Amino acid sequence: MFEIEKPTPPAERITSVKVSDDFIRKATLGGTEIEWPTVGEGLLTGGCAVYISADRTGQIREAWPAGCDNAALEDTLRKAMLTWKLKPAISNGNPVQLESLMGFTFHTQRDSAKALPTLSNEQVRRS
Repeated sequence: MFEIEKPTPPAERITSVKVSDDFIRKATLGGTEIEWPTVGEGLLTGGCAVYISADRTGQIREAWPAGCDNAALEDTLRKAMLTWKLKPAISNGNPVQLESLMGFTFHTQRDSAKALPTLSNEQVRRS
């Protein structure tokens, strides 16, 4: 039914390789520390996970939160990951895309100005 007249050369094929968190950290050009902002609520220490995908040039193109002990930090982690640049990866002599599930430990502080207001029973029922 389908016939490929001229196959794509191996160097031009888009191939994705799943790698470890450690592989990504070692391939990163620059620092791997995340600047965690202060939070109004939630845990001050815990863990966050993020799925990342990098293109064949080493630029992270996708970063999707995969759970965080303080949900207020997910967007910070996502934005930070999108700025990372990796050494381009090669497999069998050809450039490849990379995918990984990465884990981070966060330590932050509470900022009362960011906290949600505490409402009394009467204030809640007025709404």
